[in-house]
Amino acid sequence: MSLKFEPKAGCMVVQVQTPEEKTASGVIIPMSTHSSQQTAKVVRMNRESRTSTTPAYREGDLVIIDYYNGKQLELEGAQYVLVKIEDVLGRLEV
Repeated sequence: MSLKFEPKAGCMVVQVQTPEEKTASGVIIPMSTHSSQQTAKVVRMNRESRTSTTPAYREGDLVIIDYYNGKQLELEGAQYVLVKIEDVLGRLEV
């Protein structure tokens, strides 16, 4: 996917991965039980951020961010979150 938006230096655009709301047996999980952190996929980074000495996040990486961090964006009909690279808690190895 080619997003036509370039975040400012030190920021990245992520798409939050929605947690399962039902278990395999069909039990509905209330939103209040979800963690204060969430998993997100890096969709776009600033070109300067990719070449700096900050942690090497790449487009396509799964990262963990705090639930209330970042700014909500709607771009090209989809929901995204703009977060500072320093606010990313870590990368998930998959």
